[in-house]
Amino acid sequence: MLSIQFSTSTAFTSGIIRRLCHSEFSHVDIVTPEGLLGVSGSDHTINDIGGVQIRPSGMWPYLNPPKVARLATAGADAIIDVAKTQIGKPFDNDALYNFLEDMGHTKKRDWRDHGAWFCSEFVAWALETCDFFPYTLVAAKNRITPADLLLLLNPFMTEENIKEFGYVTT
Repeated sequence: MLSIQFSTSTAFTSGIIRRLCHSEFSHVDIVTPEGLLGVSGSDHTINDIGGVQIRPSGMWPYLNPPKVARLATAGADAIIDVAKTQIGKPFDNDALYNFLEDMGHTKKRDWRDHGAWFCSEFVAWALETCDFFPYTLVAAKNRITPADLLLLLNPFMTEENIKEFGYVTT
């Protein structure tokens, strides 16, 4: 079983990310026994230097309780291991600016670029690298937001788990 946590904090930038990504979530992490494996920008209010690292659960002041996508996969350990190879890589500070741009206006952005990461792209890359998806991911604007990642994971979640996200009305 692989667990992916979707969350949003009370930070000002969290609100900006939610608006730009059209999502109630601004952050995504892989849940590991050691803590939350993911990437974020630096936040001096909680002594977070930013970048890819394993952080303690509950490190941020959450706006709402986080929600977790639970994915049945025999490859959970491999996904976590490949994600750990990126520990120490920086947060992609240009990602949000690029989210505002159309593809032709600036240099083409590669969401799989190992030089720096945005949280949902980092998780999608780890999943894709370990062949979790039975297909190659295509991103029309060369980005994967938290909302995009949740939609990509939807076919791999149980109906019960999907209902926990509150989107199912039946």
